[in-house]
Amino acid sequence: VQTFRHDPERRDALASDAVTALHRDRAGRLWIATGNGALQRVDGSQGGFERMGPAELGVVRAIVEADGMLWFAGNRGIWRHRADSGEWQAVATGVEGAEDVQALVPSA
Repeated sequence: VQTFRHDPERRDALASDAVTALHRDRAGRLWIATGNGALQRVDGSQGGFERMGPAELGVVRAIVEADGMLWFAGNRGIWRHRADSGEWQAVATGVEGAEDVQALVPSA
């Protein structure tokens, strides 16, 4: 078992000790949402964590659809990410209720 901790002196450290979501995508990459709203992905080549997405994500929940599209929700709306192109798209930001999403459910 390996333990990871936040270390403000290291850019590749876990952004916060409070983890709100863990998700493994179809490529096997592990995505981590932390209590401070950061979204990170485990950097397998370096053994650390890589900050991902726009700074304003504020992620607290994450899912992946069957087509590989990653969805993230948090205190600043709903976002989706195309892993193949690296594209980020704000789906619902500034919409009443979108800033307090507590769950995401993949489509059938």
